[in-house]
Amino acid sequence: FNEILTHLLNELQRAPPSKSSDTNTTIKTYVQALTSICRLASQRLSEHMHEIVRITLSFIENTPSNNNSDDQQYDDELIEYCLQALETYLKRCPKETNQFVPKIVDICIIYLKYDPNF
Repeated sequence: FNEILTHLLNELQRAPPSKSSDTNTTIKTYVQALTSICRLASQRLSEHMHEIVRITLSFIENTPSNNNSDDQQYDDELIEYCLQALETYLKRCPKETNQFVPKIVDICIIYLKYDPNF
């Protein structure tokens, strides 16, 4: 378990979002893997939750915007996966994620107002 978690966190820390769909696909896969692990074994993730949430938030904040609709689609999907992950982290590890609630709420408000079609 620790090897898998260490691998996921290391890969996410060194993989900034980019215009490359391959890179973003890998990031999305790792984010989904952490989300699934949290759903099934949240008690084992609790000691790492601060780092996990910090990394997830960084992907939302640092996703490059681009006027090209294809690139924007990847960005939107990555942001969506990260928001779903944050929801799971808040549900499964409320004590560990409590300090991030104001920042997560602010991000959610921004993306509730966002319409990718305009």
